[in-house]
Amino acid sequence: MMCKLSATKRAASAIAVAVVGLVLMLGLACAKAEAPQAGFKGEPTTGVVPLTVNFTDESTGEITSWKWSFGDFKTDTAINPSHTYDDAGTYIVSLEVKGPGGEDTEMKQYYVYVLKISEAATKEMLEAETAVGQCMADAGTAQRVR
Repeated sequence: MMCKLSATKRAASAIAVAVVGLVLMLGLACAKAEAPQAGFKGEPTTGVVPLTVNFTDESTGEITSWKWSFGDFKTDTAINPSHTYDDAGTYIVSLEVKGPGGEDTEMKQYYVYVLKISEAATKEMLEAETAVGQCMADAGTAQRVR
C-alpha cells in the first residue's frame, strides 16, 4: 500500500507543478503591453521661410517605432526630429507610433504656419532699419555735442 501511496503523491506533485507552470505561461501570454498614445509638440510653429521646427515626442506607452509626416510630403522615423519647411504655407503634422500593444496617430491640422516675406517688403524693412540706425547714431552725436 505504501508503494501506491508514494506513487500517487509523486503523480499529484507532478500534476500540481504542471498546472502551476501552465497558469504562469497563460498569465504571461495574456499580459498585454501598454497601448501607445501618440502625442507631440513642435517649436516654433510660426515663422518665415526657411523655418526649422524642432518636434518632441510626448507619446506614452510601449513604443517601438515612430513615423512623422510633416505635411510637405516628407517624413521621418526619428524620435525627436527637426524639420525645415522651405515653402510658405500651412501644414498638417502627424505622428504615428506603434508598439506591442497596438498603434496610435495624433494629427494636428494647421499646426505649422510658414510665411514668406516678399523681396519688396524685405528691402523696405532693411531701409527702415538703416534709417532708424542712422537716427539713433545722429541722436547720439547730437547729445555728445551739447
